Amino acid sequence: MITDRPVPAIEVSEARPITHRHVVRIDKSVLRGKKDSRGLPLSRQRRTLPVNVSLDSLARALRILDALFIALEDAEHTIEWERPYISPITAMVFKEKIGFSISEVIKRTQHNITKEEAGRQKLDRWWIPPRWDYVRTGRLKFTLQSSEAPHIQHVCADGRKQRLEGCVGEVFVGFEDVARAVKKYREARAEEARARAAELKREDERRRRQAEYDRKLEVVSKFASQWRKANGLREFANALKENLKSPAVSIEQKLGVLRILDWIERHANYIDPLTDVRHLISEFCGQSAN
Repeated sequence: MITDRPVPAIEVSEARPITHRHVVRIDKSVLRGKKDSRGLPLSRQRRTLPVNVSLDSLARALRILDALFIALEDAEHTIEWERPYISPITAMVFKEKIGFSISEVIKRTQHNITKEEAGRQKLDRWWIPPRWDYVRTGRLKFTLQSSEAPHIQHVCADGRKQRLEGCVGEVFVGFEDVARAVKKYREARAEEARARAAELKREDERRRRQAEYDRKLEVVSKFASQWRKANGLREFANALKENLKSPAVSIEQKLGVLRILDWIERHANYIDPLTDVRHLISEFCGQSAN
């Protein structure tokens, strides 16, 4: 992360005393006599420490943290590390929680089994020799990262020409830059959420309008079908009337046809939606007919 802001000068001398309460606690939390497979000291009482370095580099890491913590608090930022200190220590910068750590670069190489290990393996078939050899380089790296947006990071490390002690001012600025980046990230996410919500609302409105359109089409189609049936019956009735004009139709048949015509007229009027348009209007408008 590159910044154009001025970088404050924060001096870290080799004679710097450790005075910040959290750094003093970090120092006391390091177990000097217990190490992991890489040769790095373990922590007391399972505390989560922001230093992951060898004992040879521990004093350097503590001096850097001490200078940085004091500079952050002088700028009205805070360092938070709650009891029992098993959660990561964080810096609260511009109301944003920023995680950080100092680690030592460790080189890993394939382990070659020694004669002593080969002999031990023959005697104890349950014993397994280490797979890797670890070399502690003494090169330190400071990493800033937001738990909310892990992709937002700031890293400073020992280089060929400058050690991490000379980059503490840059690390300080990195805290503020990461905090600002997290704020922008959250605002962007919020804007994306608002845009998605607005699009979902528009899509829901489109579905609602389409559903209403389909409902009205179904109502009109139903009544149009009834109207066609009524007119079809009337056309059939007219054909029957024409048939009555034939001299071949007897008086008895004419009387029977007249009864049929009367029924057809009444039924056609019953199913014809135009006989009483109130039902058509109420269903079209989604209301109950009075």
